[in-house]
Amino acid sequence: MVCLLSPALELVLNFNRFIFIGLTAGLLLSSCSPVDDADTYEEKVVVFGNLKANEWMQDTIYVSRSYDIDQAHELEANWISNAEVAIRSEFAVYPFSPVQTHPGRYIISPRARGNIVSPNKTYELSVSWNGQELKSQTIIPDSLHIQSVKSTDYQCNGEQITIDPINLYLDENTRLEILRAIKMKNFSQLKMDTLTYKEGSCYTTSFASIPMFAVNWEAESDPGMIRLISYAMDATPANAIVDTSLSAHIFKGHMMVNEEGEYYWANPIVWHLSQQFLDFGWLSFNYYGPHMIEIQVADESFLKYYKGFPIGMPQNQYILPESNIEGGYGLFSSTHSIYFVVYVQPDES
Repeated sequence: MVCLLSPALELVLNFNRFIFIGLTAGLLLSSCSPVDDADTYEEKVVVFGNLKANEWMQDTIYVSRSYDIDQAHELEANWISNAEVAIRSEFAVYPFSPVQTHPGRYIISPRARGNIVSPNKTYELSVSWNGQELKSQTIIPDSLHIQSVKSTDYQCNGEQITIDPINLYLDENTRLEILRAIKMKNFSQLKMDTLTYKEGSCYTTSFASIPMFAVNWEAESDPGMIRLISYAMDATPANAIVDTSLSAHIFKGHMMVNEEGEYYWANPIVWHLSQQFLDFGWLSFNYYGPHMIEIQVADESFLKYYKGFPIGMPQNQYILPESNIEGGYGLFSSTHSIYFVVYVQPDES
């Protein structure tokens, strides 16, 4: 199976262009006097890859040359399709082969796809190309436990609002069952609680708006970062939550319009967080219908890189991404995920 780029990863692969933009802005802000020192551009190999705990080693490894600031993103000539790519664990070496129809993408050999990525283990990535040797490693996050919790931290027009826990059905829906339901567009076999998308000043105005439910998480060791991924499983314009208010523009962005004049949102929604309690409110959902929610802990390398990535929260555009690719740019990381499903319905009242 060929894993193509998600919108987030497409942005990541172009990170070198943002590096120079952020660097220039930082120099302008730091001093009004002339700066004698100038950074010179150095072309290097860029590598991106991620492993997911307790899942098959099926993610794509991306290899390219870096982009100068005046080069077009996704320039075909910059992809590298003749590199030697492999991942090593404690017990085995897994070779990756180039995808003929997608330059610069490498996937694991078919005979090795059944190998499961083990938590709390170290995996090493090696890329050889044109006499250059690039290396990196990641320690797979070891565990993640979540539960929906009761919350009384909210008020609406002076009245205290209690958020009751919901049933996450963690033992009822496997990831494969969820993916099968998405492929078949049949969600009747999945167990899920129903949430009501309420609108108004208490529910759809800011980050502090009253959520639909809250989740507490625990891990055996401190994660580098918590990621929330909300994927609308039936993301059609007919199911889009149409909101063109000022609050939506500020916190969600602008809705898009297709050729038929129908409103729609990007899908999925991805957040990078660090707090212990995770609130799921209006900012977590752009469509009515079933959603697959992925709560993901990422390794320390992921955190160090995205602190300096200039797109989205909570990154700082004046900090350069800290790559863990020895001899090049990019990121080799790992995550540990838990999946559950919820159904979002409109507020008929």
